[in-house]
Amino acid sequence: RTIVRGISYPSSEVAPGFPLFCYLWKMPTFHEAVISKYLDDDEEEHESWMRVPKRTHLPPLLSLSGIGIQEAGDEQELQKICARVTDLDLSKNEFKDFNEVTKILRHTPCLNLLNLNHNIFEGELSGLEDLYLTKLSCLVLNGTMISWESVHQLLKVFPNLQELYLSNNNYEKVEASSNVYPSVKKVYFNDNPVNKWNDVEELGSIFPNLEHLILVGSSLQSIQQKGNNCGDKFPQLISLSLNSTDINNWESVDAVNNFPKLTELRLHHSQLGESYEESVMRSLTIARLPKIEKLNGGGVITFDERIDAERAFIRHYKKETPCPSQARLDELIGIHGDLVPLPNIKIKKQKEVTINIRYEEQPVIERTVSVYLKIVDLLKSLENEFGLSVEEMDVAIVDDGCTDNFSSWRHLILFDKKLFQMYITSGDLIFIKRRPFKRNYLKKIK
Repeated sequence: RTIVRGISYPSSEVAPGFPLFCYLWKMPTFHEAVISKYLDDDEEEHESWMRVPKRTHLPPLLSLSGIGIQEAGDEQELQKICARVTDLDLSKNEFKDFNEVTKILRHTPCLNLLNLNHNIFEGELSGLEDLYLTKLSCLVLNGTMISWESVHQLLKVFPNLQELYLSNNNYEKVEASSNVYPSVKKVYFNDNPVNKWNDVEELGSIFPNLEHLILVGSSLQSIQQKGNNCGDKFPQLISLSLNSTDINNWESVDAVNNFPKLTELRLHHSQLGESYEESVMRSLTIARLPKIEKLNGGGVITFDERIDAERAFIRHYKKETPCPSQARLDELIGIHGDLVPLPNIKIKKQKEVTINIRYEEQPVIERTVSVYLKIVDLLKSLENEFGLSVEEMDVAIVDDGCTDNFSSWRHLILFDKKLFQMYITSGDLIFIKRRPFKRNYLKKIK
């Protein structure tokens, strides 16, 4: 399914209601697919034994994904039935000549959203001379391999476009243009192999009023250029997503402060984050970015969380020489004072824990296991040793030092969580006893 603007568009190999025998001879045209799915009478028998007619006119939202459409079909008929269409999903079809899409667009004057995902267009665009759609605000071109020259051609005929999807098009760079498109506010540029920030800056030049930029899965290693303020080309940018990028340095995070209006940042699963526990990475990032209000989605960063992050930042970097963010460190010391580092703060991500395991009155055994091991897999490894199946186990987690405080024991109901998700640390005790009857935990996990 393709989700655009919160609407889920279904993909199917055969359009519901379209005669299967037609697929054996030829793929349907757009006109044939529309008639079959939305306008033909439904001749199936219903409980009332009556023939139920389909609509006499097209609904505003058309979803014709993945049914092999290559051509527009009868334009005179399209002119009669498409005038009210506002959302059109043509993703995963077989369009190669954009002129066929243009034939459809000529008869959809009210079109607001056009989804052309994964139609591989060949050659340059044609047939745009008399096309001008002022109501189109969202254009989806993911996986179309459309050239930058063609993108610019489309932007000229869609003057009020606000959202543009250009993901998975194998763009290694952004081609500069003398044209600008001030109406565009949001650009999705995911999973393109762009690795230089000056190429990304071209997006800011082309779209001077850009408010949301999504770069998930790009090859960017840095957002900083020597002698250049990375935020200059993005004066209106509010949110920036750098999830799953190759960003690997704190200087790039510090550079986010140069975007004048940026308040939302996403930095999940970057290379930089691989060296830190998630909570520590979040804390160090918040402390660096005083203007960021939301980090990695979720709610607004609270006052208390920011204060805690800034104080932790001081303590952490007091131990490092030189500090990669000395100016920010000096600024925070001026606010919170020269704090003494706390002992035994764990910064690097812990990959293994040593835990104690006890079955009823038997002696405690010690195991060193991965924090990514699922509870169920740990318990399965103990079945032979304790002589009972996972379904017969009643399990509780006892935090280190709390063996006598029964109210603090955490009893497990489902076993599909990983150890780190249950906040299990070295020294904790896994206490197991036999249940009076079996309970099928594994069925719930599946």
